[in-house]
Amino acid sequence: DVKALINIAESAGYSPKLVGAVEKVNNHQKNILSKKLFQKFGKDLSGKTFAVWGLSFKPGTDDMREAPSINLIHSIVKSGGKVNAYDPKSTAQAKFYLNNVEVNYCEDKYTALKDVDAIILVTEWKEFRSPDFTKMSELMNGKVLIDGRNQFSQEQINQHGFEYFQIGVK
Repeated sequence: DVKALINIAESAGYSPKLVGAVEKVNNHQKNILSKKLFQKFGKDLSGKTFAVWGLSFKPGTDDMREAPSINLIHSIVKSGGKVNAYDPKSTAQAKFYLNNVEVNYCEDKYTALKDVDAIILVTEWKEFRSPDFTKMSELMNGKVLIDGRNQFSQEQINQHGFEYFQIGVK
């Protein structure tokens, strides 16, 4: 939508500086999850597998246009890592947008956690709000949760023994 506004303004001969700044911030935000991941695991992700919960741009839709999961998954695979991905609605669209990227698309959120080193929450679907942390611990190799939506509290995650990384928190 922001890109459309920029195009409309520019086609009318106007330089939309404020909207352009919003677009720059949006693009920067798309790489924050990758930065958090690299801070924890380093730039070489060889031998590591990551679960990505939520692929769509927002919950309740299969819209993958401009979805942060696209940049994240590209970054993981480019750095040698593997991805187990789950989204309730957008798997078909994700396969289209990530057609040249090797991704293991999973049937449910817990299957995506099998033997992963970390989970990355990208889209805040309702079904991700109250996961079974005991089951998660049993399935995962590592107990690392990178929360792209700040959906949980630090205390809640620490209580379950997970290392927790949030957006806007160092």
